[in-house]
Amino acid sequence: MATLSNSTSVRLPNNVMDILKSQAKEEHRSVSNYIRMILTEFVKHKRQEPNATTRAAIDEARSDMDLEELDVDHFKDFVASL
Repeated sequence: MATLSNSTSVRLPNNVMDILKSQAKEEHRSVSNYIRMILTEFVKHKRQEPNATTRAAIDEARSDMDLEELDVDHFKDFVASL
């Protein structure tokens, strides 16, 4: 069964269109197909709500409560110790 679709027109800055054309060519897609693909992926991911653990972490980070300071000078040592 074919998926119904709509046709629309949008105005894009020349530099954005140039990038889209280049990226579409790299992916062996038409520009229209490439734009449809990236918009579909964006909408799909945008609608997904974070799970409870992620939501709690986001809320904690936004509240600035009890956040540990990252010691960037010793970060490589920390990672190596894991």
